[in-house]
Amino acid sequence: MANLHPNLKKIYSFHFFNNIAISVVANFLFLDRIFLQMGLNMQQFGVIKGFAYLLPMAVNLLLAPYIGKINRDREIVGIGYLIRVFMPLLFLLLPSLINDKTVMVSAVTTILITVHIFPIISNNCIQLLVRENVPTNTLGTHLSWITVVWTLPGFLLAIPLSWVLDRHTGGTDQEFYRTMFILMLSTGLFEIIASIIIMRLPRQHAEKRPDLHFKDILLPFRNERFKKLLRAIVVFSILNSMVMAFINPYLLNVQGFSMLFISIVSAVVSLLSILILPFWGKLADLVGGKNIYTIAVVGLAIGIFALLGKGVVFILIYALFSWGGSRGLFGSGIYSTQQFMVFSQSQEDKRPVFYAASTFILGFGWFFGSFFGGILLEWLLNIQKFSDPLTAYRIFFGICGLGCMVLLLFSRRLIADSKKQTVREMGIAMYRTVRTLFGRVR
Repeated sequence: MANLHPNLKKIYSFHFFNNIAISVVANFLFLDRIFLQMGLNMQQFGVIKGFAYLLPMAVNLLLAPYIGKINRDREIVGIGYLIRVFMPLLFLLLPSLINDKTVMVSAVTTILITVHIFPIISNNCIQLLVRENVPTNTLGTHLSWITVVWTLPGFLLAIPLSWVLDRHTGGTDQEFYRTMFILMLSTGLFEIIASIIIMRLPRQHAEKRPDLHFKDILLPFRNERFKKLLRAIVVFSILNSMVMAFINPYLLNVQGFSMLFISIVSAVVSLLSILILPFWGKLADLVGGKNIYTIAVVGLAIGIFALLGKGVVFILIYALFSWGGSRGLFGSGIYSTQQFMVFSQSQEDKRPVFYAASTFILGFGWFFGSFFGGILLEWLLNIQKFSDPLTAYRIFFGICGLGCMVLLLFSRRLIADSKKQTVREMGIAMYRTVRTLFGRVR
């Protein structure tokens, strides 16, 4: 850290304080606990989470040409995340104002859509700021470490905060919502520090701003190379959302785990990602994204299939391999590799619309997986002969695991961003990367 350029230090510092600020309001473990306290079912979960990502990401794509021109990346990030952090406090007011579940779902969805618009647009600006300040020859390495800084602090902090909330879950609604308000507000205040830091980055030179027009939003979908990447991303997003939209209710209500246990597992997996993310980043710099994507997809499938089992052992296997779809040994590989390929395969003079297109495709996949996954899961849960809800979830997760075979096919159709590697060459590259990062094993 001491040898980093001052602007790169600001990038890392922003991500650190920002992650603390969103450790509760952006952590679906806490949000799902609120939704369960409201008495919402899985179909309602799917509606809320599906629309909450699709519409903001569509807005982001439509605005990308104009955001790219105004050269206000710092201001958009600083102000956008302040709104993102403090607006979720409105969730805590809804139970005292609304009794009808349909109206409740509409209100929650509206708030979550609005909340997500600001960070999604801001993330597009963050990508431009990162790309401006990170050397090209170390892009994969820094992207992986930035991801660690943007995930680990919040997941570690979630452990004591989950313990506090567990103690108040069995009390009255008033006690629960009061505790949640304190947790949201106390962590959210760190966003003020993060916004101040990002505002101190230098503004990009005007001549470096891309010349964009509204029609340019179609360019990523016409670019044959990038289009293949988008297809893989949308399949991954559908599968990932089908698992992630309902994993917390499954762990809390079906497996019977506490929020504290889930937070500890999440934090341990994040610590594991500290070790593995730099490995994937350096490997991407060395052999390209396509060569390692298939390996990561196989690991993702193994993790999802582990959810068919009952008990802590199978949950730990899922966590080790693909917790959250973006962590664990192979989940982190998919996440960092997709990010690497979006950066490296974007058209340089049109980068904002390429970033926005990949974000929109993620949102479309998340909508499809959450919305229709919720309908499917709720239908399975209502089948009378499934007396144990575990049976319904097993069928559901089995379908998700089989979907990884489709993702595997799409990964093999990606256009190579480096020369094709044989199994032996990949093994040597992986060994050298491990040796470089962790030293020789004696």
